[in-house]
Amino acid sequence: MLTTTFLAMGILMACMAAAAWPLLATVRLRAILACTGGSCCIVAGAIAMGLLTSGLLAVPGFERTAAATDEASEEVTVEVDEPATETATTPGTEEPGAETTAADEPVAEKPAADTPATEISAANLSSATSQATEPISIPAPASDPVIDESAFRVLIPANRPAWTSTKPVLSGTTHTIPVASGAYAKDIDARHAFDQALVEETRDYIAEHLGSDLAARFITYNAKQIKERFVRPENIHDDVATYSVGPMHEYFALVEFGPDFRREIDHRWQAVRGQSRLLQFGLLAGAGLLLLSTMFGYFRLDNATRGYYTGRLQFLAAATILAVIGAGAIMARWITWM
Repeated sequence: MLTTTFLAMGILMACMAAAAWPLLATVRLRAILACTGGSCCIVAGAIAMGLLTSGLLAVPGFERTAAATDEASEEVTVEVDEPATETATTPGTEEPGAETTAADEPVAEKPAADTPATEISAANLSSATSQATEPISIPAPASDPVIDESAFRVLIPANRPAWTSTKPVLSGTTHTIPVASGAYAKDIDARHAFDQALVEETRDYIAEHLGSDLAARFITYNAKQIKERFVRPENIHDDVATYSVGPMHEYFALVEFGPDFRREIDHRWQAVRGQSRLLQFGLLAGAGLLLLSTMFGYFRLDNATRGYYTGRLQFLAAATILAVIGAGAIMARWITWM
């Protein structure tokens, strides 16, 4: 098949070369063929290699290898062990090599004459199945370790107030928020965390009441002020609870924000917003006034010098305008825009 294909292609190529020979013999085409001959050979070789690798062009060696591989895969069979069955033979019909084979192999016990063949095969099968399915003894797993639950219990002191575990109350005239420091091994760490928790809870309350996160930046209270103004002495508690890691110090407080405090922060927030807006207006008005002064000064000087220094005055005016804009941008960064 391959020989026929190559022969047909050779005949076609020879016919094409004979038909195109007068055209190829011209002087102009010789130079073109000399330049493009090598490239054509490279392209032809690449096409042939692509056909061979893609399988469109069959190769005898590849076909033989593939056929041998298929035959080898077909010849592979799975051997299954089946119970041996004895064939009854009559005296005088033994084959010549039967004595040698019988001598080499162990002699199996012959069943009784009265036992049917089906019962014999069933008995052999049941015995083989029982041997295959013999239960395997698995050692019993070791007993699970006993975990002492008492080591993970938290022992809370009995004198801890009930309000330490309540939720914040933000309704009514007086708002109450319980604050906890957390558990710390050292008493000084617990006190520092307690003061920080007081300040953070107050900031969150101010921001939530005024509806702006910027409010907590301008209206601030330290831990000492909060304890003196918003926490009653009986609402401060500290104790030592026992955790799995050992005794831990904790501080608690019940912060109360009344209507007077809310009015106070409202007034302070209005003052902060008024000051911010005043600074914004002053910045914009000053920048506008400086720009107008620069323009009027340029026209006045240009008119006074009768245009002799127009270029220098224009450069000076442009530099002044850029300086005003830059200074205004720098000052705007120091103002909180509200």
